[in-house]
Amino acid sequence: MDQKERTTNLYLWILMPLGVGAIFWAALGIQIENINRGMLGLAFVTIFLSSHLRVQLPRTKIHLTISDALVFLSLLMYGGQVAVLIAVLETGFASWNLRRQGVVMKSKTVVINTLITAISVFVTYAAVTALYGAPDIELVANNAASFVWLLMVMALSQFCVNSLAVSAFVAIKTDKSLWRVWNEYCLNALAMYLCGAVVAGICATAVMQINMLLFATMVAFFAIVYITYRRYTDDVKETAAKAEDAERQRAEQAEAHVLELQHYVS
Repeated sequence: MDQKERTTNLYLWILMPLGVGAIFWAALGIQIENINRGMLGLAFVTIFLSSHLRVQLPRTKIHLTISDALVFLSLLMYGGQVAVLIAVLETGFASWNLRRQGVVMKSKTVVINTLITAISVFVTYAAVTALYGAPDIELVANNAASFVWLLMVMALSQFCVNSLAVSAFVAIKTDKSLWRVWNEYCLNALAMYLCGAVVAGICATAVMQINMLLFATMVAFFAIVYITYRRYTDDVKETAAKAEDAERQRAEQAEAHVLELQHYVS
């Protein structure tokens, strides 16, 4: 076992008690009588459908999906326990779906991603609860400013924990510094988390007010953000591919030129 594998195992054992503790807290704290069709419908959409709407950060295997917004929404509407369980199940299903599509992903990586998800959602719930009490969509009607700040706390808490934990894992695998990985790959995810919080807030408002126009506006907003970011990532990938192809052609031409000179010398 090399040093990288030992470090990965150590990182897994550090995450294990925190992630498993968050999952047990969520499973034991959920109240059966509070389960309704709305919660089950949101859970179904988040777990089984949201992974199909994803974007990949440039030059990395990190994926972002609409599930972030749906997890925020479940936290607002049904509490931290439900949000943790939904997020964990969504991460597990998304990982299985990626592996089914041919993406190389070790079982250890799936476990680490699941633990990071549980920890980040739990910390997000804890941060919101510490500042505002139990999350409640009644804030939409009572205090719009507090609700906006609540959404900001949700987005920043989720981003900080998730991005740092994922950056640490990627740094271990690539032998790069934590700061370099976070700055290159994960900083761009902040916009997606902020958009996810905004979408969750709009959804909560629409649900509370039963405003279908507002709900349709939310769908259109996220669709525009998704399409724009998808085009951006596709352009980056295309530019990188062209640069790599041009570099390969220059290398082949240089090699051919050297061989030609060697022939003339001979």
